[in-house]
This record gives sequence, C-alpha cells and structure tokens, in this order.
Amino acid sequence: MWRSNRFLIIYYALLLLVFASRQSTVAPPLILRGAFMVAVFLPCIISRHVSFPAIVTLFTTLTSYGFAYSYMPYMLYIYVALTLLFSFYYLSNAKGIHNLPGFLTLFALYLLIIDSITGAYNSGAHFPEDSFYCFLILICFSLISRDDKTRSYEQMSLCFMMITIVLSLYFLLNREAFAVNYDPYQEFERIGWIDPNYFGTVLGMGVVMALISLFDVKRKDRPLALRIVSIFTVVVALPVLLLNASRGAILSVAVSGVVLFMFTKVKVGYKVLLVIIVAAAMVYLYNNQYMDLLAYRISSDDSGGSGRVAIWLSKLRSFFHGGLFHVLFGFGYVGGLNVSGYFIGFHNDFLAFLVDYGIVGLGLFLYMMIYPVLRTPRNSVQYPQVLGIVGFLVITGITLEPMNGGRLPYYVFYLQALLLANSISNKKISRQLVRNEE
Repeated sequence: MWRSNRFLIIYYALLLLVFASRQSTVAPPLILRGAFMVAVFLPCIISRHVSFPAIVTLFTTLTSYGFAYSYMPYMLYIYVALTLLFSFYYLSNAKGIHNLPGFLTLFALYLLIIDSITGAYNSGAHFPEDSFYCFLILICFSLISRDDKTRSYEQMSLCFMMITIVLSLYFLLNREAFAVNYDPYQEFERIGWIDPNYFGTVLGMGVVMALISLFDVKRKDRPLALRIVSIFTVVVALPVLLLNASRGAILSVAVSGVVLFMFTKVKVGYKVLLVIIVAAAMVYLYNNQYMDLLAYRISSDDSGGSGRVAIWLSKLRSFFHGGLFHVLFGFGYVGGLNVSGYFIGFHNDFLAFLVDYGIVGLGLFLYMMIYPVLRTPRNSVQYPQVLGIVGFLVITGITLEPMNGGRLPYYVFYLQALLLANSISNKKISRQLVRNEE
C-alpha cells in the first residue's frame, strides 16, 4: 500500500505543508480557495482513488479545527455534493454490486423524516440538518471503501494521526490564538478559537489510531516511517491534551488506551515498556506545570459536570411531558435544542438523540454504537481495536454531542470500526465459501 501510493503521499504532504503554513485570520480570496480545492481533490477524482475519503477528512477537519482562515470552504454541504458526485463516478466502473448499507441508510432517512415533520413547527430549522449530511458522507465513504477495506482503514488511520500532529503543532506554536493561561484570582480559565472539548477529542482520535498501530501484533510488518509517525503522534499530543484541559477528551483517550492495553495480544514486556515511557512523560509534564489548568478545572468543579447535570435534568423533564408522539419520535433537532424553554445544547449524544428523535431514535443510535462490536469475533485481533474505537466514541458522547451535532470527523472515526468489523466478517464468509466448495 505504502509503495504503490508513494507519489500521492508526497503530493499530499506538500499540499498539507502549504495548507498548514497559513497563519492569517483574514479570509483568502475566493479564487485561491477554488484553486486549492481543485489541487486537493482532482488527483483522487481523475484516478478514482480509494484515498478520497481520507483526503476529504484530513483537509475538512483541519479547516474546521485550525485557528487561521483556511484555503478550504467551511460549509459541509459543499463536501456532501462533492462526495456524492465522486461516489457515482467511482462506483460507475467498480466491480460488483454495491448495495447501500441498510442500517445506516434507514437511520439517515429516519432523521430526515423527523426533522422534516418537526421542522415545520420550529423556526430556525433547515433541511437537511448536518447530522443527515454526515450520514450521507458516511454511507458514501463506506461504499467507496468496500473494494479495499484494509487500504482504506490504513489511509484513514494515517489521516487521523496527521490531523492530530498538525493541530497539536498549531496549538504549541500559536497557543495564544487557542487559549491563554488561567488566573484563578480573576476566575478566568481559558478562551479558544473553537470549543476546546471538541478540539481535544479530535486530537484524541489520532492518539487512538496511533495506539492501535503501536499495539498491533503485526506492527513489525509496518513501515518504520509509520511507527515513527505513531510514536510522534502520541508524544506531541499528550502535552496539548493536558494544556487544552478537556476532561472529556482525556477520559476518552484514557478509556480507549486501557482497553487496547488490556486486551491486545502483544508481549507483556512491550506493554511494560510503554507504561514506563508514558509514566515518565507524565512525571515530566507534571513537574513542568502542564497539568495546572487541568487540576484547576477539576478542583473548581461543583460535581455537576460544569452545569451538565442541570441541563440533562431540565431536558429530560421537558421531554417526558411532551406527549406520546414526542416520546416515541422526539422533537426534531431544532425543537430539541429549545425543548426546555431556552436554546441550548445537550452535552450528551445519547440524551440528544432521545429528545430530538425519541425512543426510536435513541434505539437506532445505541444499535449503531454496538453494531461494529457485535460483528467482530471476540477472539480476533481486531476485537480490542474495534472496542477501543467504539469506547472512545461512547465516552465522548457522554459529555458532548458530536454525532447528533453533525461533526464529520466523528462519523469517519466510527467508519474505522466498521471497516475493521466488516473486513473480519468478509474473511469469515470467504473461508466458509471455500469450505462449502470443497
């Protein structure tokens, strides 16, 4: 994979260097944005290359979570249209029949129908909502990746690590644009170009991909460059996660890391070495005051999750007083934001899907989360990897609402678990067909 894609890797590395070097908070000319988009997507489109999902994810995520105005547009619907066009073009000459993934398609249509019905009674609603757009992209990406799941997974894994590296360097080199040092005497914590909680969890995705690569029993077969990138991802992201001080992001990475550490089948000596390295790094960071803001935020919390518990209780009370239709099918995206009498988010994906799309919507979301785990054999090498990815999304969803809010990187991260699970299932089916023929 790495040798066959050497030209594309070099080409996109140069584009990424140009992209990441932009430091201005003034929007670039429209013609420059258009030219850069052509440079980014044209090679994949012309060659019908399976790397298209990884390229879209890489540049759109850096566009949304960097601090400078990007060479790329911010509107999600532009990338939806581009992805749909590429999918039709790619699949027109693809081998075999590519049926739509049934469950994801059903879930997407359900969201569209509920938002269409409830949107008529809520001012400010627009169709479709970003969550539906993200489902469309997820469905298209899964279709594009079906012919070569292993290559797609590896490219997406590298994509997430590169996102983490670039954003971490952004933060370390331009920290004043992201946050400032706290001053407890002035009751001041931090300011940010974007929400530090979502910023932290996006960083965490690259860390999880790097840990999976490092814990992989086949890591000796991986190129040395990939192993170096994986190690560098963890090293550069660790201080940024602490300085960013998002407790949810740190907890999500920690839970995923513990799952990978406990259940991957690598030698004990290798695990002990990693523990020593991480422990030494934590001691260094603690002694150099990297944890001060995190410790301050934890000590100053009132045990209510920074107001989250009060929001959850208010939303639940309003939800269960909404009548049978709303309990079953929800208030819709905009209606759910305003259900408790004031326009505010949920800080919880599970509660958001319950209130917005009812018991039916929550059931679909829960099934979506456990689906990759159910499809992966427990004795397989991929099982802890799938469990680590899903565990990360579940912990993130307890304190944030990235899936309900239509944040694309989280959907693509979920696709990683699907690719791992489906690749195992396909291998089992292939083996069974061989046995039947014999």
